Amino acid sequence: MNQKLIIFLKYPEAGKVKTRLAAALGDEEAACIYKKLAEDTVSAVRPLAGKSTEVVIAFDPPERETEIKKWIHGPFTYASQGDGDLGMRLSRAAHAAFEEGAEKVVLVGSDCSELDAFTVNRAFWALARKDAAVGPSADGGYYLIGLKEAKNVFLFNRIPWSTPEVLQVTLKRANDSGISYELLPEKADIDTVDDLKHLSGSKHDHACDGDRISVIIPTFNEEQSIESTLVDLVKHHHPDEVIVADGRSQDRTAEIASKYARVLNTEKGRAVQMNAGAAAAVGNILLFLHADTRLPRGALLKIREALKNRRKNSGRFRMSFSHPHPLLRFYEYQTRFHFFSYGDQGFFVRKELFQKLGGFSVDVPFEDIDFYRRLLKMEKPVIIRDPVITSPRRFLQNGIVKQKFLNIALAAMYFSGFNQQAIRQFQRAWYKDIREHAQLKSV
Repeated sequence: MNQKLIIFLKYPEAGKVKTRLAAALGDEEAACIYKKLAEDTVSAVRPLAGKSTEVVIAFDPPERETEIKKWIHGPFTYASQGDGDLGMRLSRAAHAAFEEGAEKVVLVGSDCSELDAFTVNRAFWALARKDAAVGPSADGGYYLIGLKEAKNVFLFNRIPWSTPEVLQVTLKRANDSGISYELLPEKADIDTVDDLKHLSGSKHDHACDGDRISVIIPTFNEEQSIESTLVDLVKHHHPDEVIVADGRSQDRTAEIASKYARVLNTEKGRAVQMNAGAAAAVGNILLFLHADTRLPRGALLKIREALKNRRKNSGRFRMSFSHPHPLLRFYEYQTRFHFFSYGDQGFFVRKELFQKLGGFSVDVPFEDIDFYRRLLKMEKPVIIRDPVITSPRRFLQNGIVKQKFLNIALAAMYFSGFNQQAIRQFQRAWYKDIREHAQLKSV
């Protein structure tokens, strides 16, 4: 690969990270904030990992390598930062990247809440014209630096790190040495309590209150829709974890998803896949999302608010289609009632309740209806008014009126007690799956 992005991060051990924050908030809170910042950084740049860009996780301390690889997983390579001050570590990482054949090297920290993939790409583009690219931070340092020649790693030497003079000294040295550079937009990194105001609500609110949300997406042959769903999820919602449980897709679903999420390869079957995702999840709140469904603005905050103080332990969203057909609008209206509760409405549940219920049943025709019925016996789930937006592709492919009546017929068969085999036979005869070769289907 001709360009490398190197992310510097530390294992989020209390008392070892964000010491200035810790002085005001305590070691545990500071470590939790840093952990979320690092996860957001990796999520933001994950789409860059691919054929032309290698993403390297430069970690510290070296003895935490196993834990770090488990925490930050994806299509990355890993390398210890090594000994010395920050300048020595940056110089070592950049020099190693050039020795391995990189033509452009960009290095970033893991505490800039505003970093995104576009900014990193701008740095790589700038290196086609300039010797260096620098992203200034508001505190006088920099959140990003890019180089295209190994000889320029001397820019990291004898810098007064952790002072407001970092950027000024670096740029003066570049000017004195005839090194051309391009400045990127200024962004804020997070070192003090005052810096926390730069974090958006979706990235910081409740980040350290013990409620962590794992989003679980079951997939099968979803290469047409999975990327847009995941991009929207990681860019606008910043969940604590995204797991794609793939049922042995025959297309590029798993490959595409691996750029944005943790991919589990499982047996095919939506219940089996979602159960596998739930078992692997680290969050204590599980959100089950379909591959063609997008969350409303502030969705994760609304989930945390709905489950606050454990008054409720489960819920779902209303649903909306991206199509104006009157019959679909009627379908949307129905989703405000508990009776019309299906898996494409974004079920969420505390993990302990999910485990108590035994997860999704694998031996019933419609695992979503069955699961919600069992939830109703435990409590009345919250229905969030803001709807998820789902694709009307099933209705458009099969015919809106026909699809609606097929759904009614299938639900009637289920509630009337028809066995699984009879329902499956009806599905195969009348229910055209929009995904080639797919057999996984819910109402």
